[in-house]
Amino acid sequence: VRLGDLGLFSVGISSKGAETAEAWTTSLITGVHLNVRNTKTWSNAELRKSARLTELTVYTAGGALEEDTTPEPEPGGEDEEEGGSPL
Repeated sequence: VRLGDLGLFSVGISSKGAETAEAWTTSLITGVHLNVRNTKTWSNAELRKSARLTELTVYTAGGALEEDTTPEPEPGGEDEEEGGSPL
């Protein structure tokens, strides 16, 4: 997703492997991170200093909000190929 002059953003996931595509489920996901390709007006280091990725609420099918008690995952490594910036 391009957000104006701010840059290009995409979500990445880390997961455990599965023997087949059919055997893979979301329970194998071990972490998420935000990939950023910046514009020339700021650096990834500047963004990391002032930004944080946090999910504040969990949405349920009934539309009610619940408090998210999921622990925050450890930041992953940078995806050099995508110019990623885990936050």
